[in-house]
Amino acid sequence: MNILFIFENPFNPSLGGTERVTDLLTKALQKRGHNIYYLSGNVKDTSTLHYNFPVPQYIFKHEGLFNNPENMEYYRELIKSNQIDFIINQSGYHPSLNKCLDVDVKKISVIHYDPKSLLKFDVDILDKTNKNQTSKLKFILKQICYPYLKYIVRKRTYKFIQAHYKTLMSKSDAIILLSNKYLKDFYSFNIKPNRNTIVKGIPNPITFEKQQINFEHKENIILYVGRLSIPDKNPFRLLQIWDMLYRKNPNWKLVLVGDGPSEKELKNYVTTHNIQRVFFEGRQSDVLSYYRKASFICLTSNTEGWPMTLMEGMCCGCIPFSFNNYSAASDIINNGINGCLIKPYQIKEYGSRLNFLMNNKELRRKMSIAAQKQATLFDKENIIDKWETLFKEIL
Repeated sequence: MNILFIFENPFNPSLGGTERVTDLLTKALQKRGHNIYYLSGNVKDTSTLHYNFPVPQYIFKHEGLFNNPENMEYYRELIKSNQIDFIINQSGYHPSLNKCLDVDVKKISVIHYDPKSLLKFDVDILDKTNKNQTSKLKFILKQICYPYLKYIVRKRTYKFIQAHYKTLMSKSDAIILLSNKYLKDFYSFNIKPNRNTIVKGIPNPITFEKQQINFEHKENIILYVGRLSIPDKNPFRLLQIWDMLYRKNPNWKLVLVGDGPSEKELKNYVTTHNIQRVFFEGRQSDVLSYYRKASFICLTSNTEGWPMTLMEGMCCGCIPFSFNNYSAASDIINNGINGCLIKPYQIKEYGSRLNFLMNNKELRRKMSIAAQKQATLFDKENIIDKWETLFKEIL
């Protein structure tokens, strides 16, 4: 089978979860005899191409993605010259790539997020960190207007998502979600099933091979890995939680790996509130070494789809903590057995459960073992079997 993966960015695994998953799927599909190709948008930052891509990485010469006629001509020629059988649109959540579906080959659109995630981005739009008088006034005005603004924004966002999903249904041979538990969320936008389009869940595979971990070598580290972005990942909440815990747990530390648009704001909050033992490590190429040492892997996101950082941490025996605010959360975490699912945005409950485990070494050991066992369910070979089954279903 000749397969073309499409995305806005080059498929450099250091750039993000979608790129990392695609790199992993590609290598596994190659071993099963498939020919893989990559196509990405116009690249301004050439450093993103500094990776030994396992397959040809084609790049559009012009901006505008598939809205540019010259790009579209290049795209059609690429399909023809490489005799492409399947297109896998890895940006199925965003309509910027919709026109990539306007070709006469088999098309799969992958939604790498919670289908409702755009409706959750406004959870914390009120800035509670700035204390000057002007900001306080703005904050009060926002609170007064917030219910009405939220209603208007949600209504517009709902219609935007609905229109996009209807387009995917009409143009794709298959739409892949990250879990079958997202089917209800997807159809909640008044999307009607189409007998010509398969809609099903296929989770992302774990990025790492199973790690040999000695629990006794685990360190007293609470780890965050991901983008430092408050509107979606919201690590600000984790700083608030740590502020409640660090005085009572002087032998523990919080480590944040990653960068992003909210980095300066988060660092300023730590400095202003004199929060101790917080380490911002920046983006790291060797994230595995952090997972191997950490006891917990924590997320406090407004929205998630299939958080790779939880799976990667669990593979290394980290106990996962997450808000139970996305349908696939219970696919990953069996609450109280291999990790903790917290009622959405209840940071006191989050801190209390984290504090209890920080002071219970034997229970941490049991949950660490259970977390690593759970991660094996998403071994790449099991996931590739699901993809090959999908190819057969479409054909």
